[in-house]
Amino acid sequence: MSKKIDQIKEPQFSKSWDEPCLTSVEPDGNKIVWFEKDLSPEAVEVMEKLLKNLKAREILLPEVEEAQKVIDQLNQTLDLHDLLFEKLCRVAPGKKANIIDGDASLKVASDINKKEGV
Repeated sequence: MSKKIDQIKEPQFSKSWDEPCLTSVEPDGNKIVWFEKDLSPEAVEVMEKLLKNLKAREILLPEVEEAQKVIDQLNQTLDLHDLLFEKLCRVAPGKKANIIDGDASLKVASDINKKEGV
């Protein structure tokens, strides 16, 4: 940002110089306001980045909320699965099965039926 505030004819972040460009509400309910006309050039740069960040957050928020709904549904499904499996084990314990898992591999080093020189 190379222009000074007094060189800019129109505010960048609000409709007028007398309108705050940002308002923040503290946990106790008090509001803090920032007017662009009161900002230093460095603060204008920070404000610009902050406002861009807020816009990006607003764009992503609906996607995050939708993803949270999917995660909640998945957790409910997993919880129901656990409950149903526990109930099945209580009402019909099933039979123990001796299942042995194995793994093997084979590597052929040479053809043992082949004679040298043939």
